[in-house]
Amino acid sequence: ITPGVGCFLTQSRKYTPYVFENFVHQMHAHQQILIFLKLEYARMPNIDDDQRLIVRVFSPSIYHITSTFG
Repeated sequence: ITPGVGCFLTQSRKYTPYVFENFVHQMHAHQQILIFLKLEYARMPNIDDDQRLIVRVFSPSIYHITSTFG
């Protein structure tokens, strides 16, 4: 584990992104805090405030954030 924050874009809510798997394979380490970020486009002009940003905590150092915009 190295100090810092790693942020990886993802398309899935269930799986780790390939770029993260490749990073760990090449570097044999990962950052102290990991954020998996999913950006979603909604086909509506307004998004409810409670749906704009959804944060799922898997552990004190691993987060999955879904950001929805319209």
